[in-house]
Amino acid sequence: MSMINIGLTGVLANQIAMNTTAQNTANVNTEGYSRQEVTQSALILGGLSNLNIGSGVTVDSIRRVADQALVTRLETSSAELSYSNHYYSGMSGLEELLGSESLNLTNSFNDFFASVDEATVAPESPAYREQILAAANGVASTFNRSVNAIEEQMQNLNNQFSVSVSLANAQLENISQLNISIKEAHAKGQSTAGLTDQLDLSLRDLTENMGVNVLRKGDGTAEVSLPDGQPLVIGESVASIERVFSNTDPYGTELTLNFSGASMPVNEMGGTLGALIKLKEDEYEPNTEKLNELAEVFATAVNDALATGIDLEGNVNTINADGTNGSPLFQFNALDPAASLEITDISAEQLALSTSGEIGDGGVLTDITSIITTTFTSTTFSNKTIYDTYSQMLGELGINTNQAQQSLTTAQINQNEAQAARDNVSAVNSDEEAANLMMYMNAYQANMKVVSAANQMFQSVLTAF
Repeated sequence: MSMINIGLTGVLANQIAMNTTAQNTANVNTEGYSRQEVTQSALILGGLSNLNIGSGVTVDSIRRVADQALVTRLETSSAELSYSNHYYSGMSGLEELLGSESLNLTNSFNDFFASVDEATVAPESPAYREQILAAANGVASTFNRSVNAIEEQMQNLNNQFSVSVSLANAQLENISQLNISIKEAHAKGQSTAGLTDQLDLSLRDLTENMGVNVLRKGDGTAEVSLPDGQPLVIGESVASIERVFSNTDPYGTELTLNFSGASMPVNEMGGTLGALIKLKEDEYEPNTEKLNELAEVFATAVNDALATGIDLEGNVNTINADGTNGSPLFQFNALDPAASLEITDISAEQLALSTSGEIGDGGVLTDITSIITTTFTSTTFSNKTIYDTYSQMLGELGINTNQAQQSLTTAQINQNEAQAARDNVSAVNSDEEAANLMMYMNAYQANMKVVSAANQMFQSVLTAF
């Protein structure tokens, strides 16, 4: 092998190396890009006489620098971060709403019982009676607005859930198409580095959205399944996900998985979708139910206290055949007490505040005031007063929000560490690439000098004849 040919192999090899370095440098800020490096080896064939000095250099491959374990760790940590972020966002929003001054039921209860206490001075006074009606209306309004606030949160969650389901289906289709492209490129012996980077990014996005398990295949493709093993992408087969609604729940978060003609319920979900499901099932719905029971217990207790009283006109407050108070202060729909709670059209004079019918007698007011210390037992109440039950509800909400914040902090730390570990191996370092570029340029120029020297030697030989 001549010096010219040996030099040319060096020129070509270092040219490829410089192109690779240029590609890395160009993508220094490209998300998910994995740097590439050239692997070279000496050509050992050829020689002069019986001396084997080699035939130059060849480029064996352009290797994508990546550690699959670190990529998987980043996917997992990203899913945990997405879950924690959405869950904390929902929790903090709910706590902020229910803990706000305008929606604080403790203040409304205080105003109501204060108006009842003030009326004991002159139970027959129209002003005090109007004050009771106004305070009662304030309690009902606070219940209404509290439940409506949760309803708005549920509507936002519903919109996010629909978007995330649609996004998940698009992500699954994209991964399936990337699998096909990688498989075709692999079969043709073409580089799959760029496609593999795209696949890793797509898998990370899907994991953030749903929380999935990923199995990498030897040909560079990936199989995807849910945490419990339900298939999402296998070969060229891809699943689709649909929401299931019912007449009783317009914000349904049940999902159905359709794969290869079979339909099955989704049993487990992580990422954004998992967080939204947990928020609905563990926070929004239970807290709405607590407000419903709180409203029903409070309104019923007040109505019961008024049930046998006498109004200013001497009318005895009768009990209806169904056991309800004939002239109640509050009314509500039993299906959604907190949202429907309101005062009746009862007038101030019709408030049955007297037990004897005598002017100045406000015995019923004492019974209403005793509600403050009365304990109740139900799904929400566990032998506690109205105040204690509401305080416990807000306290649990605060504790859960604090725990969600701590989980978010931990998830963020884990994700930062996973990202740093991945970037330490795969990310482009501008200083390193600059040094490589200088090294390859020097080698390129040196090989060009070899070619030039060989050419001069050849010309010298020609001129000798």
